[in-house]
Amino acid sequence: MLDKLLPLGSVVELDDGKYTIIGFLPSEMNDDETYSINEYVGCKYLDGFKMNEAPRSFSRQEVKNVYFIGYKNDLIIQYLEILSDFYNNIESNGSIQEAMEKVAEKYLKGDTKKMAEIIEKSFEQTFGKESEEKASE
Repeated sequence: MLDKLLPLGSVVELDDGKYTIIGFLPSEMNDDETYSINEYVGCKYLDGFKMNEAPRSFSRQEVKNVYFIGYKNDLIIQYLEILSDFYNNIESNGSIQEAMEKVAEKYLKGDTKKMAEIIEKSFEQTFGKESEEKASE
């Protein structure tokens, strides 16, 4: 199991093949209306994203091997640290709102609005701006 989030562009092995990380997904609603944490969204390695195929969501626990670590700089490392802490807080508290408040307190001087912007940016990076607008409707 990975203890830190990997940056975009990383290539990992899962049970069903190799995937390139193309985005982050804080949580996903299950059929029984509970939430599960699936930190990543990926596409099959070398196939790339295909419009007629849904990208694969997965968690750190599903990663069997890391073949390549995507681009990192200081800003990306800080972003991944905040996002990782957010995921960990959701897992331990069960509430997205509580997790957002705790992480905002720790990193952003309590600015939950800034934390919401970070989460929105992760959705935009993953699915594009239009899907974020649809999700908020």
